[in-house]
Amino acid sequence: MVFPLGYALPLAMIQALVNSKAFSGGSKTGYLVLLPLIGMLLDYAENTLIATQIAAYPALSQTIVTMASVATILKWTFLGLSFVCILCVFLLWLARGRKESS
Repeated sequence: MVFPLGYALPLAMIQALVNSKAFSGGSKTGYLVLLPLIGMLLDYAENTLIATQIAAYPALSQTIVTMASVATILKWTFLGLSFVCILCVFLLWLARGRKESS
């Protein structure tokens, strides 16, 4: 279960880097770093819920299956938002750099 950590930490560090380049220290964009970390926690929750269902087979719980599905959807939502935010902040940083150099 190292994979979620393996993608969440680099994404959080990349977000922190582009935030530091694009915004001043007083900016509230630091919270964007939490997006991939929340995605990681949701991935662990999803994996745990699936593992409980594998262990309980054939007595599956529809509630646990639904919770695992919701965790999956939320995980991908937060990870998708992470990539979008990284891209948007990076493009903003590039646009500001071009305006300043003109």
